[in-house]
Amino acid sequence: MELSYQSGEMSIHGDIKVLVTSSSDSNLVIKTFTWRWLILALYSITAFSNTFVWLSLFTIPDIICAFYQIDKKVFFWSNNAFTLMQLFVAVPASLLPSKIGLRRTMILASSVNAIGAIILIGGAYRNGFPYFVTGQTIIAIGASILPQLAPEVSAVWFSEREQAISTSLGVILGNAGAAVCFLQPALLLKNVNPVTEMLFIDRKIKQLIYSQSAVCCCLFLLIMMFFKDRPKNPPSRSEAKRITADKLTIKVLKEQYKVLFKDKNYHLCGNSYALNSVIIIVTPGFLNEILSWKFPNQYIAIGWLGFGGILIGILGSIVFGIILDKTQAYKTISIFLATASLLFWIGFTESLAQYSSMVLTFTLFIISAFFFISFGPILVALIAEMTYPISESSSYLFPITLGRFYSIPFVFYCGWLVAVKKVHAVCLSIAVLLAICLILIIFIKVEQKRKKADKILSIASTSET
Repeated sequence: MELSYQSGEMSIHGDIKVLVTSSSDSNLVIKTFTWRWLILALYSITAFSNTFVWLSLFTIPDIICAFYQIDKKVFFWSNNAFTLMQLFVAVPASLLPSKIGLRRTMILASSVNAIGAIILIGGAYRNGFPYFVTGQTIIAIGASILPQLAPEVSAVWFSEREQAISTSLGVILGNAGAAVCFLQPALLLKNVNPVTEMLFIDRKIKQLIYSQSAVCCCLFLLIMMFFKDRPKNPPSRSEAKRITADKLTIKVLKEQYKVLFKDKNYHLCGNSYALNSVIIIVTPGFLNEILSWKFPNQYIAIGWLGFGGILIGILGSIVFGIILDKTQAYKTISIFLATASLLFWIGFTESLAQYSSMVLTFTLFIISAFFFISFGPILVALIAEMTYPISESSSYLFPITLGRFYSIPFVFYCGWLVAVKKVHAVCLSIAVLLAICLILIIFIKVEQKRKKADKILSIASTSET
């Protein structure tokens, strides 16, 4: 059946006016294309490489500080420079899909990612710390663009029944780079002594950086060849209406945020996502210090644990994304994930403090990762649902930027706790963030505006036919 549309009105306040017409020159066929999975894969792998290149050297701070002959405080500051750059670039980056299209935005992001990775090659040498910081700063520009595109790719290419799972996959597979960044450095630099084995470290760091640069350059070429802007036909009725909306400009963005900032539910959900993203940022950087407190010199085991935690989080995101698409129970699933995350993280924290069982501690960490990594993508889907017809990249901009802003003081706070040997307090601080996430979600009133729009448009088109 063909669904025919003529430009109607769609208020950003959520009121929807639908005009259905049988005019043949305005017919739009609702259809999904198999190519959408390749588009999602290309986006996800590019976001994966960005996270991978960013975090890989930060997971082995002792070795890298010895390699560059710098203090840990300087090293952590370089990580925060990455985050600060994202704060500056986030707003203009949110305008790109509307201004230049999804394809050109992806080409820009992947090219910046490749350029930053190439510059990092200069950081493969012991006097190359300035190149390392410069490359990381450029990669941060790509990281300011890519995360915002996950819900955009989902809306442009996937049907309403697939949007939760496709958003979850886009967000979490991007974060999967953190899994490999745990594992690759740990395997290349297993059980090394920074004092006596610097030549070995030098050789392995070169292998690490050169291989990352090659991956980023290959992905840029794949994006150039295969990434498309949008399908010939919209995949959902809500997307068909959104196509006719005004292009996103600074003026439109301001108008959208005037509406969003009056919505307390958006603030609650956005802050919950921001705090969860702080956990995702902080945990990889401090996992080695946290676990070395009880299990020193276990780089390989900790590397495999980080890898396994991210993978199990990807599995959880797929599982809960499918459940969400089937049930549309946004609030129930969000509360369940927040509660489970908190309980299992407390279990992990106390097992680390009270016992010396690596099996018990690692198991509890893996289970908690299954829930708290899945929590973020579900909130992204919820934000897109609650704020329709505002563009997904716009509504996602505030939460992701807020998360980066929160992460800066929290990274320094955790760094100070590690420096004064209060690792248990780091774990308890993360538990407090999870508790706040849960409290915020409890008070959210969910209004499924995108689902409502699809239902109204479906009824209107059925009546017309």
